[in-house]
Amino acid sequence: MSRRVFLQNLTVIAASASIQVGSALAANPDKIRKIGFLVPGEGYESAWDQLIFSLHSLGWSQGRNLQILTRKTYSRTEDTAGLFKELIAAGIELVVTTGASAAREALKVQTSIPIISAGMVDPLAAGLVTSLAQPNVNLTGVSILFDDIALKLLELVKVLDPTVTKIATLSNPTSTTASRVPAKLTTAAAEMGISNQVFQARDLPAISAVFDQMIANEQKCLLVLQSPYFVSVCKEIAQIAIEHKIMCVGQVETCVQGGFIASYGVNYTKIFAQSANYVDKILKGKAVNQLPIEQAGEMAIALNRSTFKALDLDIPPNLEAIAGKVIEG
Repeated sequence: MSRRVFLQNLTVIAASASIQVGSALAANPDKIRKIGFLVPGEGYESAWDQLIFSLHSLGWSQGRNLQILTRKTYSRTEDTAGLFKELIAAGIELVVTTGASAAREALKVQTSIPIISAGMVDPLAAGLVTSLAQPNVNLTGVSILFDDIALKLLELVKVLDPTVTKIATLSNPTSTTASRVPAKLTTAAAEMGISNQVFQARDLPAISAVFDQMIANEQKCLLVLQSPYFVSVCKEIAQIAIEHKIMCVGQVETCVQGGFIASYGVNYTKIFAQSANYVDKILKGKAVNQLPIEQAGEMAIALNRSTFKALDLDIPPNLEAIAGKVIEG
């Protein structure tokens, strides 16, 4: 046998062995793989449940061949790095989180442990990666084109109230988009004949003060930009808004379930289902920088009929016809 043929055969054998080892690790019920979840508080429960369900569909079951260690940041993104270190010390092979801010904090930890972000806002614009096709760091996942979605909220507001001339926008100062998107919204709103005042808040007392200012300014609609913290307290925000007869429009369906009048945005349940594929591939031996960051798919409008009634408003028939979901209560 020639040296060339020998080396070719050796390469084939090695590749085959690698595939068999990867398959064995995934299928062997005696081999428990350990992964971490960094959960930013409340509001995404159904999405995390979908991730676990999707992993089960891919052959990964808790107690059989998978152990999931969960840490909650309670929307304090500054705690992300410390909690990630706890998970690494516990022996995880990868971590799943959500949001660009959480991904940014996790990247501060000097480690090669793969980070999967289920729904991070514009990782290129946020400077998290230099390429979506081939991430230059230990980060991958599903990306959301936040700017485009935020601007669509203005169109939704005009359908909800064609006479609106003054609105406010609520932004979280810890968000990776806090310095960019509100300014774009203000410019776009002005072109539509709407004045927009931007407020920044990161806790409920500050949010409550925003509503006081809105009442003084006669602003009847609040755009709530996406933030894990805002999602976790969306019921409280909605309650204050309804008491003051103010429309709250957000980017997450969960907030509409909590009482916002409407939302336009991505389907987080589907994003987390997408993210299960990343977990599966990494556990089967794929390198994180070989997994391109994907864009989130379909967008949808959600409406809350009870909130319309509480604000003495009717759902515009043309809007109800195109809504992905109308929540009755």
